[in-house]
Amino acid sequence: MSSQEPPRPDAFFLNVIKPRHMTSAKVVNTIKRAGKFRRVGHAGTLDPLADGVLPVAVGGATRMTTFLHGFTKSYVAVVMFGASTATDDLEGRPVTRSSVLPSPSRIRRHLRRLVGETMQEPPSYSAVRVAGKRAYAVARTGKSPQLAKRKAYVASARLLELDFWTAEDLNRAGLDWTAGESQESRRGRLVAAIEIDCGTGTYIRSIARDLGRALGCGACLAGLTRTRVGPFCLPQACSLKETVHSIENGFVGRIAYAADIAGLRSAGLALGVDEKSRFLHGSMVDVKGSTGWNRVYDYAGRFLGMGEVASGGLLRPKVVLQRPGVGAA
Repeated sequence: MSSQEPPRPDAFFLNVIKPRHMTSAKVVNTIKRAGKFRRVGHAGTLDPLADGVLPVAVGGATRMTTFLHGFTKSYVAVVMFGASTATDDLEGRPVTRSSVLPSPSRIRRHLRRLVGETMQEPPSYSAVRVAGKRAYAVARTGKSPQLAKRKAYVASARLLELDFWTAEDLNRAGLDWTAGESQESRRGRLVAAIEIDCGTGTYIRSIARDLGRALGCGACLAGLTRTRVGPFCLPQACSLKETVHSIENGFVGRIAYAADIAGLRSAGLALGVDEKSRFLHGSMVDVKGSTGWNRVYDYAGRFLGMGEVASGGLLRPKVVLQRPGVGAA
């Protein structure tokens, strides 16, 4: 846990493994119903095709999810070369096909070129708004939404493994990617497992698409597992079934994370009795703390919320989770 106190029953995070073929919203609704919680949210949508880490915030912790955006996220993406699709993943119709097989060295070389801050074009089938409409809604009408490029950050991209899915493998999986191709070109598709660390707002489907374009063979996302969101990691995550069982049987505290875990990138400071009272009432406090965002505690180690320290040393409350008069000073 991130602080001295145990997770509060009205403000905590859960580290949930989102199942494949389920929306992130359905995971949230399942947890909300199981615990009859008033407020539940998540930090970072995963497409239905993807699985892996989905931090779920309950109660007051929903006000802390924005601070998780400052952390990087880790994925293992399965990229299939030789075909591009309308959705940039296996759920879309094929747009281009190619029998070109890029070498491992070429794949690694182009992955290195994706590292750093870039301008990335979001997928046509995404939730980005275009003239007041979601891009996927425009795309479903048969039109191509005009999406402006956005800043994206890739900290690292590493080739883990290569495999080859034969035409028979694809057909058995219900993916008729070789239909209509000549017998000579019906050789299946090369796939690669790629480990990616990136910032919030980076589309992995766009990385797969851009990698295929750079290699001249086309590519799309064939599978995706999110392995980390900041401090939330896959080995410590619980399945949705395990999470619901813990909630319904009254021991959710054993798998919960204190709300301040979302603010671990920020410095921390402790307030005395008078300063604590001012902070909880929303008033500025004169402190000697690091300029910028700070996690705020009392001297008993209880997390009070998040505040921003200006250059003059004044702490302005931004997120207050404790209520005045609750808990010992």
